[in-house]
Amino acid sequence: DSPGPLNVLEIGGGLGEVAASATSALIKLGFEVSWQILELSPELARAQRARCEGLPVSVKLGNALTDPWPSTAYDLIVANEMMGDLPSAELTHAQVGLDDDSLIGAAHRAHLAELGPIGEMINRYTIPLGDAPDPFWLNVGPISLIERINDHLDDTGVAVLTEFGEMSRWPVVSTHLDHPELSIHFGHLMTVARELNLNPELVYVMELIDLNREAEGLQTTRSFFRALTAMLEDAGISLTKVGYTRAMFEELTAALRGTFGDVRYAPIEDRLMGLVPHEFKALLLKQRPEPDPS
Repeated sequence: DSPGPLNVLEIGGGLGEVAASATSALIKLGFEVSWQILELSPELARAQRARCEGLPVSVKLGNALTDPWPSTAYDLIVANEMMGDLPSAELTHAQVGLDDDSLIGAAHRAHLAELGPIGEMINRYTIPLGDAPDPFWLNVGPISLIERINDHLDDTGVAVLTEFGEMSRWPVVSTHLDHPELSIHFGHLMTVARELNLNPELVYVMELIDLNREAEGLQTTRSFFRALTAMLEDAGISLTKVGYTRAMFEELTAALRGTFGDVRYAPIEDRLMGLVPHEFKALLLKQRPEPDPS
């Protein structure tokens, strides 16, 4: 009997580029695929449906943290650079009892419980707070996402969650895009995953996608990029907001003569379009196998 299609859920599908390219690649490899996108934005959902037309991709509007997911068990769950947009909580030492030496053990847990769901979450997973700055951010949305992934990941499935952050650095607000995002404390997420009986593994996205670290990319500031965009528009060339390698930019501007001022290139692993690629990690989650009763 056929094992059935590869059942995939992508949480927050962007413009549909990941779904379209991944589904096409899997089909070429001989897989039967059912790729589902759970999307919060109606505008992005329209873009996803248009880009994935003709492919076995379906799009459902919904909130990944509160609404029902399209299916109950997935072979693959993908959350690509969306966790930084999920809700987080800003807390103080006083709120979590870090400034009161008398709050230890059961007394500290009782104090945290008074915070409501966030305090209960800290207690449930024994999230370490001792090195927290004051105030500090807690990635409550990403933690809730892992809880839901645990409920929907097939026994042999894998979840891939990518975002920028570090193993032990507390979340910081970043404005590298057009809107603020919060980095991820991956150490906390791995603690939660283990408490849920998942097997977590943290890898660099550069390694996961086999990024060519020697490739050079166009180095720009925001003001330089805006000026370069305006100048190229006058020449009839549209500069898309993507990370340009040297080859891509030279091909784009091949028809122009002259220079563009101080155009610089540097290895893309160091910095590209205001991003630092080595800050982006992938958290891989698998169900922990049941122990052999024998």
